Amino acid sequence: MRVKCNPPIRYASDREALLAGLVDERIDCVATDHAPHSAEEQESQSIWDAASGLLGVETLFTLMFDLVSTGRLTLNRFVEVVSERPAEIVRLDDRKGNLLPGKDADLIVVDPDREVTLDAAGLHSKHPVSVYNGRQCQGAIRSVFVRGHQVVANGQLVGTPIGRFTPSAGASAPRLTAARHQAVAP
Repeated sequence: MRVKCNPPIRYASDREALLAGLVDERIDCVATDHAPHSAEEQESQSIWDAASGLLGVETLFTLMFDLVSTGRLTLNRFVEVVSERPAEIVRLDDRKGNLLPGKDADLIVVDPDREVTLDAAGLHSKHPVSVYNGRQCQGAIRSVFVRGHQVVANGQLVGTPIGRFTPSAGASAPRLTAARHQAVAP
């Protein structure tokens, strides 16, 4: 499988440096986008012409929760970097990012004892190819609630889609300390 990702994360030392930055708080947010390219757009003889992007929306939670399950990241830090900080950065923290009263009640229920195998065939995208295909992770998503409405039950989509565009007040300037300005070194 040929995949183009920007920035490239080529080596195990790169992944370890990113994890170290999460743990010691040099990295304060983990988020992903959705790049729904067709097979034709991603397959090209020239790396410069190939569309760039990895599917991450459906795999981010499982991959990050696996770090919690294996003891490499605390549960509190996990919630902070995948929920609280992204909401703060894009200024959606008035309604997203936690379960305080008055918030949207977006919630994922996970079975921490169940192992799951990531399977590209089960992804919901224009071209479901995943560099994580076949990877074993600890912690299976059981239910998902969006604004209090259940959209996933027993790991399967249910009902009609209720997602909607949620405009932010604009991304905030990063609140970085001097330590966070330092590059994450391997």
